[in-house]
Amino acid sequence: MREAVKRRKRHKAGPLFGDRRVGEQWCNIFARCEGAAAFLYDTTTDTLLFEDGSGRMRRIRRFLKEGYRSFPAVPRDRELFARTVRSMKERKISQRQCRLRIPERGGSLCWYDCRIAVLTQKKRTLVGGLLTDITEQYRISGRLRRQARMDVLTGLYNKAGEVVIEGLLAARSTGIFLMVDLDNFRTINSIYGHPQGDRLLWEAGQALRRACTEQAVAMRAGGDEFVVFWPEGTRAEAAQYAQEILDRMAEVQPLEKGLVLSGSIGIAIAPD
Repeated sequence: MREAVKRRKRHKAGPLFGDRRVGEQWCNIFARCEGAAAFLYDTTTDTLLFEDGSGRMRRIRRFLKEGYRSFPAVPRDRELFARTVRSMKERKISQRQCRLRIPERGGSLCWYDCRIAVLTQKKRTLVGGLLTDITEQYRISGRLRRQARMDVLTGLYNKAGEVVIEGLLAARSTGIFLMVDLDNFRTINSIYGHPQGDRLLWEAGQALRRACTEQAVAMRAGGDEFVVFWPEGTRAEAAQYAQEILDRMAEVQPLEKGLVLSGSIGIAIAPD
């Protein structure tokens, strides 16, 4: 990284910057921001200078006309980035912030927080910004969001599944509901204890996963009650789905002698 910083410090102000003092000032910003990518856009020449965080500089000419297509972000984000730069150029907005996804070697995507500001020197307007890697923070927040929506014991949706189902119903107004209750769950909890009861719930969640298609939404409604929703289907298909769930439950090996997984299923059809 030190070598990258040394390379940054050797950047000199050229035609892109117009004013040498502005150019050297921005190059010093590049040098101080280890690990962050940076860019500077000249509104007069429609040229963008991009530094990728490792000391490599890239010049993109005719940026707003067509050059933005070679900016390293994914297509949708590079268009967003170009629109943001254009709006700051035309409307003289002083500061903006956006998030960009930039592919890395190997195909993985990195998320960057992009903070953009307008720099004015004499009659010249420059747009500059820093891109900070927030991939790890984004992944952590994503895991937390998923965990907040999922039931810990079963890996299915918790009550958040109701929101997903309501959204599907609002779009189609049709669907199949299967209400699944585990048989004798309270008795099993009393005789064998809560650890075995929790294990039975986990096995039930796995059985529902195996029985459900990609279109289905499976959730634990609470206790030993589950709901599975398909956005479309007939009564005959609903009966087939219910039998498939019972069959997958029957495949689970008994946890102890007399401790088997079984359930009862009710069927409802929307909009009926």
